[in-house]
Amino acid sequence: MYRLNIVAIALSTLAGAIATSAPAAAQLPDINLGKIIRPQDLLPKPHPPSLSTLPVERFKAGRVIVTNGYEGLVTVVVYHPAQPTVPFKQYQVAGNNARSYLGDASMNLGEDWGIQVHFPNGVKSPVKRLDQVAGFNGDFHLKATDLMK
Repeated sequence: MYRLNIVAIALSTLAGAIATSAPAAAQLPDINLGKIIRPQDLLPKPHPPSLSTLPVERFKAGRVIVTNGYEGLVTVVVYHPAQPTVPFKQYQVAGNNARSYLGDASMNLGEDWGIQVHFPNGVKSPVKRLDQVAGFNGDFHLKATDLMK
């Protein structure tokens, strides 16, 4: 019995010595596990939508109606967005406030198409985008002389 008490006292003394001599740095670091990273979080994010993936409501396309307030015949030149310096097609529009659709009934142009007017006196308007010079209400409405502004 005497021997058992000595072992118990020795163990309690040893435990007290270890507890008081342990450095404070031996504590575990504080780890924040608030955000868990999932495998799908590591996948690359998709690119922002390009013009071709925008909803139809945000991109205007329609027929082009030209009113020629000039006295003579004008030539309207359209430019495809992919080749903005190369004429795509040319159309003649009569003078004296004549209104004319460009192309046939199925020809629709997007707001990003270029348009230019050649007047009979040799003057050419700058090439401008349809959405810069034409009003839109299902079709683009354009006055030939407005391209000179």
